[in-house]
Amino acid sequence: MMKVVKKVLKKILPKGVPDMYRVYKDREIKGFLLYGELVHMYGSSVRILGTAWRGTGDYFFCGMYLRKWLEKNGISNYVFLIPDSGGEKRISQLFSVFENHSFYCRDVGRLYALSTFLQWENPLCENFHHGSKNPYNSSETVAEGNMNGYKDWNMIDFYLHFGFCLPVDTVREMPRFDCDEQKLRKLFMQKNLNPGRTAVLSPYSTGLKEFMIPFSFWESVASYLLDKGFTVATNCFGNETAVNGTVCLMLDYALTVPFLDYNAGNGSQNVFIGIRSGLCDIIASSHCKKIVIHTYRAQWWPDGKSMQYTSLNAMGLCNDAIEYEWDSGKDEAILADVKHEIERAW
Repeated sequence: MMKVVKKVLKKILPKGVPDMYRVYKDREIKGFLLYGELVHMYGSSVRILGTAWRGTGDYFFCGMYLRKWLEKNGISNYVFLIPDSGGEKRISQLFSVFENHSFYCRDVGRLYALSTFLQWENPLCENFHHGSKNPYNSSETVAEGNMNGYKDWNMIDFYLHFGFCLPVDTVREMPRFDCDEQKLRKLFMQKNLNPGRTAVLSPYSTGLKEFMIPFSFWESVASYLLDKGFTVATNCFGNETAVNGTVCLMLDYALTVPFLDYNAGNGSQNVFIGIRSGLCDIIASSHCKKIVIHTYRAQWWPDGKSMQYTSLNAMGLCNDAIEYEWDSGKDEAILADVKHEIERAW
């Protein structure tokens, strides 16, 4: 016992207390200031809402189910916390439920820290991410494993059961896309792309930076598509570069599905081929040929569980996605499958 006491005192003294104060000042106090700003804007009765801070798909799912949660709980005064940069902000613009109820900021960790510090029965900030809502945290760990994808439980299952506490048959709110045909025609012309015979490659994923598919794979896919007469674009932003032989396409989320569905009346079909990312959730409702490649390894779920946990088909976002699992050494096999699927599209 005395050994423990001495160790604790050694940690606290002589500079432990000042260090703890600095942490408190940087987190809880700044969280209180942010809370005060929100109350000043929306009133003391405001419900502060949020989800995983960085996750395009997470905000997409919240957009689909938030209105039903609000109706169930009789809430009209609310604000949803959203990063002031990145895809999450663009996702919020697809759903009317976020209109006039979004607060864009750089970091909400301090507000969450204040909420944890207060330890109130009703948290200061409602976090819909299932890892935060589940009292047993089963979405994160069970024994030595992880339950994401266990028994084929997918991400929407967890969001509905633990995040929103809504029934599985809850009707979703669908995103609003920009179907301006003149805008689409102009975009195809500017990029020299052929409506109905264009392939969009999406090799980047913010959440999978450590487990990215080799760029050589995408170059092989692009080369094959070009040989087959496709015009090919790479969805890329910021410092991301287009695959060799393709054009860079910084496609606004509101245009994604209309762009992929656009065929100028020629009856042909565009193609989307991408690593599993939040963009796949957004384009799931497109009628184009959708080929989604999951990585065997990922940071947020167990190895080999991406297909079970984040499959577009399993989550009911569509029923026509062609989905593969990539792992080191599978390049040639998956490339052959992708080529086969492209052939079948025509």
